[in-house]
Parts: sequence; structure tokens; C-alpha cells
Amino acid sequence: MNHEARYLYQFPLSLYCEKSRWNLEYKNLPYQGVDLIPGFHLPRAMWLCNQSTLPIFRDGNTVVGDSVKIASYLENTYSRRPLLPSEDDDREQALMLEAYFSEVGVHVRRFVWSLAIESENIDELFFNFVGYSSRAQGVGAIGKSILRQMVRRRFQVYDHMLLTSWGCITAAMGYVEMLLDGDPQRYLVSEQFTLADMTAASMLAPLIGPKNSPWEDSHVSVAIGAAEMQFNRARVRASVAGQWVARIYETYR
Repeated sequence: MNHEARYLYQFPLSLYCEKSRWNLEYKNLPYQGVDLIPGFHLPRAMWLCNQSTLPIFRDGNTVVGDSVKIASYLENTYSRRPLLPSEDDDREQALMLEAYFSEVGVHVRRFVWSLAIESENIDELFFNFVGYSSRAQGVGAIGKSILRQMVRRRFQVYDHMLLTSWGCITAAMGYVEMLLDGDPQRYLVSEQFTLADMTAASMLAPLIGPKNSPWEDSHVSVAIGAAEMQFNRARVRASVAGQWVARIYETYR
């Protein structure tokens, strides 16, 4: 099957789309990314998969929505470079951690969007990717206020929810450090890179901005003040969890 038969419908900045891109590329599966405009994506997403969220993956005549379901489909369909351990207990733990960190991603997303939502350059944060045409970028530029409202409402970016989200984030990072036993050279499950590592790293990456991610300093600094971003990221990067995310990206992404 050639790459023209595989499509990933996505938002470039989405944590969950990043996980699915990584999943496909780790398994060396050629595909074509289709960058959709938030809000305008709805008719296509509903037509493809009867859902309002991305990513959606089309593999020939098979269409799968949601990054967890996409990961399961890829693991069951393509045996190359497996991401789940062969031992039942380790496999079960990897799937449990995938589910846990997928939920953590909701809180990471809310927190990082809160830092950028009032920025004059919010359109550049979301649309300054090569997959968007100049026309799409123009739509983002003239629709900043609508984009802000949509992000705030869709992801519940409200002050009273941010404290809860930050608590969930710090708990997740502490959990990573416990699983690693304080050693950023280790893995979350057994002695190998698994879906658990891929999920945790992609969900926490916006806090750290590792290379080869959509959240590198050079991209997000347009919307988040460079000094504030460096201050916030410096603390996270220095932690064991932050060092681990950077290593996982450098080694496997």
C-alpha cells in the first residue's frame, strides 16, 4: 500500500495528532497529513468518522478516529516495530498508562492554551505550519477573536479549572519519576520503548518543547512571551520527567 492510501486528518499543534504522527512514523508507515482548520473541520470529520475531534486516520477503506483507537489499529494491523510488550502483565500496564496519560493530555492542553489565548499572535501559533495554505493562514489571521472563543470554550480554559489541571500535571510528572525510579534513562514499562512512553512523552511535550515536536521554543514563542516561556520551561526541563521527555524525543522521534 502506498502513502496515497493513508491519510491522517489532523491539527498540527494537537497533542493527540502528534502522538498519531509519531505512531505512524515510528512504524515506518508512509502517509499523507491533511491539516484541517479548527471549526471548519467539523463537516469533514463527521463525514469521515461521525465524530467532531481529530485525529482521524484513513487506511484504504478503513477509517479510525481517536489516537488511542488509531494506536490499537496500527498495532493489530502492522506487526513491524511493535509498541506493546509481549508479556501479558507488561502489555496490560502499557495500555493502562496509555489511557492515563491520554487523560493527562487534556490538562496539559488546557494549561498551555491558557498561556497563549490572549496573545496577538495566537493565529501564528495554530496556523504557521507548512501544511496550511496562505489562504488558511489568512483565515486564522482575521478570525483571532473567534479562535480565542472557540479554544476557551472547547477546552474549558477558565481560571477556576486551571488550578485543578496544574495539580493533575504535577501529579503525572511525579508518577513518571516514580515509574523511572528517578532515572531518566529508564522506560515506563519493562526495559523497552513502548506505547506508554510514546503517549506520556507526547502529552507532556508541550510543557518542555523538545526538538522534533510542534512545541519547540522557536514556534511557541510567537504567542507566549519568550522570558515567561523560558522561565516556566526551565523548571520543567530540569526535572527528571523533563529530562526523560527530552531523551525520548531525541532517541525515538
